[in-house]
Amino acid sequence: EVFSRRTMVEEIEGSFERLKARCWGAFGSDDTLGTLNYIAAPTRQAAAASIVEGDSVSLSRPLRVGGKDKALYASPPTRSVFMDPRAPVTEDAVAWHIETWAFTYHGYMMSHMDDWTHCSWRGMAYNGRSASDLVDMGDHFPQGSAAGIFARCVLFDAARDAGVPWLEPGHAVSRRTLERLEAEHLDRPVGRGDVVLVRTGQARAIQECVGGFSPSRGMPACHWDVCEWLCERQVAAFGSDGANDCKPALVSSCPNPFHLLCLVAMGMPLLDNLDLERLAALCDEKQRYSFALAVCPLLLQGGTGSPVNAVATF
Repeated sequence: EVFSRRTMVEEIEGSFERLKARCWGAFGSDDTLGTLNYIAAPTRQAAAASIVEGDSVSLSRPLRVGGKDKALYASPPTRSVFMDPRAPVTEDAVAWHIETWAFTYHGYMMSHMDDWTHCSWRGMAYNGRSASDLVDMGDHFPQGSAAGIFARCVLFDAARDAGVPWLEPGHAVSRRTLERLEAEHLDRPVGRGDVVLVRTGQARAIQECVGGFSPSRGMPACHWDVCEWLCERQVAAFGSDGANDCKPALVSSCPNPFHLLCLVAMGMPLLDNLDLERLAALCDEKQRYSFALAVCPLLLQGGTGSPVNAVATF
């Protein structure tokens, strides 16, 4: 959907204040779970009960060393393998092959979860914390890392709805589009504790036109008006197959409104850079666009997020 790129930052500020009023302090002044508080035992039980066939699919992009897409990483991942020098050197001893990986998971390529500690705005972070506190959050672990994220999840295929393999850079998926797809494809509306995913086709764009694909050229994403809808529905987490902010920016002076409204105003974790192609094909085959989702962030002390392998099960 085409939106005016003259949108004033005052509109972002208004949305931020409305969301902050609803979310900061809603789960206590010392809360660190944010919207994951919406996932309770009954939420998990209902998600488990929705599994019928048992078919599962990963929603994460493979992590490769080298290859044609290495230039798209913030820093290309590296891997080294070596023999454990501590192992006894005898003919009958087991030889241990050990590996070391190095990567930066934040960015435009690697599937990961953004924790609320990933960003701040105008000196403030989620729930009224000072941005300076985020520099050393040694006692904090990423949202959902202690218990995992297991909930009902819904897929909105915005690219398929538009009749294209992938949305063009700068395309903003609106709240109205999601509400229409909800009415057309879901037997139960999006509600408390759900996870919402939106497919823009970016994973396919990377696969089919790597030479011509560049995040610097632009990316589609949801419009920031979706954030208040997510709050109203008490959604637990949101994700897509992109970096979750339009480029070119809808608001030049505030280029990442989706992140600041979700992470800072709501404390809602974001799943960036998923691969939703196999999931979308399975949803179309089954004509079913809700399923159980499991996401297990790593227990990284002080982490601002985590690499993830998200798995959908029908």
